[in-house]
Amino acid sequence: MIFEAIQQEPHLLSILNLMLETKAENIRVIHTGETSTVSDWTVICEGTNFNHVRAIAMAIKQEMKQEDQYVDHTEGQDHNRWILLDYLDIVVHIMLPELRNYYKIEAFLEENSQMTITEEEYQKLLPPKNY
Repeated sequence: MIFEAIQQEPHLLSILNLMLETKAENIRVIHTGETSTVSDWTVICEGTNFNHVRAIAMAIKQEMKQEDQYVDHTEGQDHNRWILLDYLDIVVHIMLPELRNYYKIEAFLEENSQMTITEEEYQKLLPPKNY
């Protein structure tokens, strides 16, 4: 059910695929549309260090700009520990693992959502790569 919903969101698919390409870890997608006035989707992932967090954020911003999607609000780029990219209907959190473990934001979001998907579940649904 959630994969079908994700497939209807081309910008969300771009963000997820970029996260995979940039080796983001522990990707989680949460559909918040029915319970949130802030966004329809929240995507959370981890970077392994400050530079990785920044690189993931920059890759997403560049790709979204090519798709004529501009970030409405950004937080955290001064410290690269937790970067938030707000595209209005999609909010992206890129975090260091220790901050994610401390704040546990997905626990709060998932409490109110019936549709979530993990990175592993998402990858299983992708067509196989032809090399």
